[in-house]
Amino acid sequence: MSTESTLKRLGPLSFWIFLAALIPLSVLAQDRDRPESEERERWQSEPTVHLSRSLREVMEGKRPLESVFVEVVWRRGEEMVTAQIYGNGIGVWNKRAQLRLTRKDLLDLLESFEKSSFVRMPPQLGEESDMLKLQGKVSLTIGRETQIVHQLATGDQSEEIANLAAEILDLAEARGKEGVSASSLSDGLKKLTAGKLAPEALQLTAVRRKEMPGEADSSDPEDGWLLRVTGRRAEVQLFHRGRGYDPAREATLTEAEFRALLENLVRADLADLPQNAYAAQYTDVTVQVLDQVKDIAARRYADITPRSHGEKQKTFDRLYSELRQLTKRVLEGGRAAPAAD
Repeated sequence: MSTESTLKRLGPLSFWIFLAALIPLSVLAQDRDRPESEERERWQSEPTVHLSRSLREVMEGKRPLESVFVEVVWRRGEEMVTAQIYGNGIGVWNKRAQLRLTRKDLLDLLESFEKSSFVRMPPQLGEESDMLKLQGKVSLTIGRETQIVHQLATGDQSEEIANLAAEILDLAEARGKEGVSASSLSDGLKKLTAGKLAPEALQLTAVRRKEMPGEADSSDPEDGWLLRVTGRRAEVQLFHRGRGYDPAREATLTEAEFRALLENLVRADLADLPQNAYAAQYTDVTVQVLDQVKDIAARRYADITPRSHGEKQKTFDRLYSELRQLTKRVLEGGRAAPAAD
C-alpha cells in the first residue's frame, strides 16, 4: 500500500496528534480545521488573565500547590520539546519520561514565574507574518484560571519568556533522565496499573461523528462527541453539524473509575488491534502513555466489513462501547469546564 493511501486511511486525527506539540490538548477539538487567520483572531480576542494574586496565594500557602499546572512547548532547532509539571510533583519530559519534583522545586519554579514579568505579558509576543510559526509557549494554570503566552518565531523575541521556558525545560530534562519511561504501550499500561507511572502519564482521545444520519446510532448523543482523558481528568464536548463543538464538561475520575479504564485498555490488547477497523460512523480512538501511541481509525472502508478482523473487531467494538459509556457519565455528572485557552 502506498504512503498516500495509508495516510488517507488513517484519517485526520494522526496529523492532529503530531500538531499537539504546538497546540494544547484542550484546543484540539475546537481547532481541528481552524485557518491560521482565525487562530490569530482567537489569540487576539482571548481575555487577558493575570494570575498575580493566585500565584501569590499559592506561594503563601493560602491555596494548594496541587492546583498548579505548568506547560512549556518550545522550539530547539527544528524540534519542539515539551514539559508538563503538575502541582503534585509529577512531571513529563518531552513525552518520553515521567519525573518527580520536590515541593521546593515547585516553589522555586513559581518564584521564577513571579520574578519574571510573565503575569503581565500579553497572550502573544513577536510579529505576525503570512505563516503563523511558533517559537513556543508557556502556560500557567492555577485552579480554573490559565494564563498562556505564545512567542511567535518572527519579530521581537522576549528574553524573559525564553529564559523562563529554558529553566523549566532544563529542570524537567535533568530529572527526566532518572525518570520512568515506557518501552511500549503495553509496558506503559502495565506500569500505570502497577503504580510505577502516575495517572498523568496517560492520555486518551476518542472522536465520534455521525456522517450517515440514516444509519446513525440513536444512543449516541447529538451529532457526535469528543472525549479527552488526561490522567484522571475526563472532558467531553458534544458536536453539532453546522455549529461545531459545545463548551466542554469535565469530571475527575475516581480511583475505581480510573482503574476500570486501565483494565479495559489492557484487556483490549491495543498493540494487537488493527490500525484501521470498521465503524458505521467516523470513529477515532487514540491511546498514549508517554511517547507510546496507538491510533485506531474506524470507518466504512471499502475493503473492511464488520467481519474482516473477526475477534479483533469485536474487541474494538467493546472498547468503543466502554468509552461511550464513560462519555455519557461525564456528560450527565460532570461540571462545566473552564473555557479553552
